[in-house]
Amino acid sequence: MHPKWVWTDKQRNIRRTPMYHTHKELDAELWAEAGWEEPQWFESNADLVDRYEDQIPSRNGWEGKYWSPIEGAEALNVRENVGLHDMTSFNKMEVIGSSAPEFIQRLCTNNMNIDVGEIKYTLMCNEGGGVRADVTVTRTDTDRYLVLTTGREVGNNHVAWVRNQSPANVVVNDVTSSYAAMVCTGPNARRVLSEVTNVDLSDEAFPFFTTQEFYVRNVPVRALRVSYAGELGWELYTPSEYGEQLWEILLDAGESYGLRPYGNGALNALRIEKGFRLWGEDLHTEHTPKTAGLEWAVDYDTEFIGKDALTKRIAATADGGTPAKEVACLTLDDPDAAILDNRPVLDGDESLGYVHSAEYGYTVGSCVAYAYLPPAYTDPGTSVDILFEGTRYTATVREEPLV
Repeated sequence: MHPKWVWTDKQRNIRRTPMYHTHKELDAELWAEAGWEEPQWFESNADLVDRYEDQIPSRNGWEGKYWSPIEGAEALNVRENVGLHDMTSFNKMEVIGSSAPEFIQRLCTNNMNIDVGEIKYTLMCNEGGGVRADVTVTRTDTDRYLVLTTGREVGNNHVAWVRNQSPANVVVNDVTSSYAAMVCTGPNARRVLSEVTNVDLSDEAFPFFTTQEFYVRNVPVRALRVSYAGELGWELYTPSEYGEQLWEILLDAGESYGLRPYGNGALNALRIEKGFRLWGEDLHTEHTPKTAGLEWAVDYDTEFIGKDALTKRIAATADGGTPAKEVACLTLDDPDAAILDNRPVLDGDESLGYVHSAEYGYTVGSCVAYAYLPPAYTDPGTSVDILFEGTRYTATVREEPLV
């Protein structure tokens, strides 16, 4: 196994978000993700490294390949001020039709009896009870839903699966390329947006997990009060032709509030500190909602794909069956160490599992890793080792979320 990706210039610039040229002007380090050119960090934010240098440990080995301390600085700026992230490549589906409410409920593990304007986080399982996707579902009309899921090639797979489940009187449209998407998030996010819209953005008028449509200056947007970074924030969706203008409006409005664009490197650090899962790394069809620590997103009083299998698994474990490995949040005891994923987790010479995702948590001051371990090793305070590039690092199981 090669320890790191190797980026080439081949097959590049296949898909560009509407903000591509602005990203280039800000000296974005662009990586190719399923054809999309996506910023990993912005060299224009290099000055932030001086501000936060004591919170960003250096990386000198494989963990430092294709990494910049700017990623850490961008993450810390989001926690302290406000950031703007291009999330256009995240897959977006519209589910439309007279039977859309029943279809959405059949797909989703949570209770999807939500009002127009409400958002709910939920899982989708396959017939065997494995997690097929984790999504947010927004009800935009009585018979219309916006389903948002992981981007890149994983998201394309999710769209195909949902389409294959749909009845004849339900239409599933992939609208990923139809809309530019960005999130304005951080403690100052409300102040930035209030500069460019007259909408009341208070908690009372615009609660968490709700959506509204309004204008940002002269740009029409659908705003969702959610944030994968785990901070106060709004995801903003607008027809693609408005995307670059919306991005520039927000950059200008946020300058006095410390707003900076941030890339995927910072986003990964932010989300892992909050315990937000990433399908394809922390989640896959081999995991159930329970083993993934997401059973709170399952309502067994509803009917959904995979319910029978999940119920049987629960009964089998209660009857003395072997419990499956469960997710554990780990932090390295050495605050200056950083590791990569796909490394073994050990107790002495015994292999317990492997790291599914890992990233330095700049807010918590240690590297955070997620692994699936035997239940006896998932209690907070449990100590294990992680083997990375020939060195064993002691790690401790923590209660999540860390921030």
